[in-house]
Amino acid sequence: MSVKQEISARAHDAHMTGEAWAAFIAAELKSTCKAYLEKPAFLLGHSRTEKQTTADYAGRELLELVQNAADAASEVGGSGRVLIEVTPEALYVANTGQPFRRGGVASLMTAHTSDKPTRAARMIGAKGLGFRAILNWTEAPIISSGSLELGFSRAHARALVAELAHQNAEIAASFSGDAPNLPPLLVFPATGAELDSLGECGTQAVVRHARRLREDGYDTVIAAPLGSTKALKRVIEQATQFQPSFLLFVQALDEISIRLPDYDDKRWTKDMKDDGDISLLLECGSEASTQDWIVRQRVGTIGAGENVREFELAIAIRSGETNAPGKLHSFFPTSLPLPFSGLFHATLELDSSRKTINEDSQLNIEVLRALGRLHAEMLTELRKMGRIAEPLDWLIAHQEFPDALKPVAEAAWLRAKDLPIVRSMDRVWRKPDKARIGPINYAEYLPARLFGQLASVSSTDAEALLRHELGVPMVSTKDILSTLRGTDLSFSERAKAIVGIAKAFPEDQHDRRLLVDIKGKEMPSTATAFPPPSDEAKRHGLPEWQGNRVWDLT
Repeated sequence: MSVKQEISARAHDAHMTGEAWAAFIAAELKSTCKAYLEKPAFLLGHSRTEKQTTADYAGRELLELVQNAADAASEVGGSGRVLIEVTPEALYVANTGQPFRRGGVASLMTAHTSDKPTRAARMIGAKGLGFRAILNWTEAPIISSGSLELGFSRAHARALVAELAHQNAEIAASFSGDAPNLPPLLVFPATGAELDSLGECGTQAVVRHARRLREDGYDTVIAAPLGSTKALKRVIEQATQFQPSFLLFVQALDEISIRLPDYDDKRWTKDMKDDGDISLLLECGSEASTQDWIVRQRVGTIGAGENVREFELAIAIRSGETNAPGKLHSFFPTSLPLPFSGLFHATLELDSSRKTINEDSQLNIEVLRALGRLHAEMLTELRKMGRIAEPLDWLIAHQEFPDALKPVAEAAWLRAKDLPIVRSMDRVWRKPDKARIGPINYAEYLPARLFGQLASVSSTDAEALLRHELGVPMVSTKDILSTLRGTDLSFSERAKAIVGIAKAFPEDQHDRRLLVDIKGKEMPSTATAFPPPSDEAKRHGLPEWQGNRVWDLT
């Protein structure tokens, strides 16, 4: 569909009346039934496809509905609101944004025909199948959106299939008598008077409540009468696990409200700052708190021509708080730990559970590499702004990266090698290849005034990062000793250097040449030749080595 055609279709859909919707659905249903009579295998195939797709989405039903709400808000420029309301009888997900369009209704009635991929490549739900997840909880979902109002029920579907069975023996054999097959539910919507006559699962009460939510300013309400206490339990469980971090990664939504039986009402509101930062106001009952986040987002493309794909990246760091590593997010948390501190999000190809990624996807590998590069660049930017003190701390992996996410770490460290991300002892920020490191724990005993090019490290983890992941070159022992020998050291500097180098090297390297280089005079090799350590030496913590070496600085 061309852009001009898309604009025209949207304008037409925006002015659809209830009568126009009824006519459209009737025409779609007539066409579908004709196809079933001509090729009855289609009906059985659609029945099995709906059943399998519903099972594939088990466990993430609520997330699918919320992502559809985010897509609807995105189509009208964002600032969307979502309400998740659960009563003992039903689930309601209400949202502002683009109401249902003809293409969306057609995709409900016939799987794999969503128009989302042609409308926005970065929409969360690009397959148009997520709504089917709700069938795990109900057999009578209701949609109220714009001028559209339609519902589904098993009894209504059975009645229409029974009419087809009277006209076709193959359909009768598959869906009548002792045949175990259930007719596909979403193929046969009810509208108008048919909707008002649906009687199972308390449908009428649910329809009335959905209409009240529309009066509160929501453009679309998806309602699901819950047919069992098991379904109610699962809905509440998913709702309680929902996280406000979703708002950090979905630009189109500004507010999420959650109402559950026996729980305080929650409302999460997002305030986007001019610099890209985000403040979340979290209200729970009568209590409220605020979270401030530094967020950087990026949009990119992969591939070329017909294979081009857009992707989104985002990294969030909690401002003024300690940040721990979390899970990789693809709008929602996956099961994959991401060992860098902060929250990381990318639009990725996930498996059917949405809990992990498809590891053999080249697209995923490229997106994860882009996420790693964004991380290194974000740290450099924040360091220059004075918003973080030590970027190396954010590049430390707090545990081993899972194999699937190693492209993030590798790309972050590789990009960091080309950025001024290393603070040297002379307080100059250098690229890793322009900085230097010394022996283990060198910063504790080498004078900064003499070794300004050496990286200033705050922890052994940061030092290990410089050595192994960033590949900072090491200053040779010969150069260190040459510098120390050629400089007039203070007593304190000399003492620290002697102790530090002695600790840093194996005993077989503690030769007398090394001592002469630092002390400036030959040293005896037996304990009897040494007087007891001076008080000055003791104050500097100079040790007795192996019972026969005392370091005399007097």
